[in-house]
Amino acid sequence: IFYAFDLGDPKIVLASHSYQLWGYHETTSPQALNLGILYLDDRTQNRWALKFDDPTVLEEIDAVFVTVEPHGGSHKPTGKKLLYAYLAGNANHP
Repeated sequence: IFYAFDLGDPKIVLASHSYQLWGYHETTSPQALNLGILYLDDRTQNRWALKFDDPTVLEEIDAVFVTVEPHGGSHKPTGKKLLYAYLAGNANHP
């Protein structure tokens, strides 16, 4: 499960855009893989989530990022990176 917080006003985004999560391997495969569209998990916390459970894809990535895409998503990233996380290092939070 991937979580993202405070990406933007859900009322505005949900009307015409989608937050889409992409994964890739920084050193071996810079091509982004579509992991899916984040859904609003908790409106009061402005928390967005995505459940992804394909172990074959997860083995191939070490970084993820979020973009704003047209409603329903895109086949490749078209928006700027709003959020980025490197997954292969130590977590930077408790």
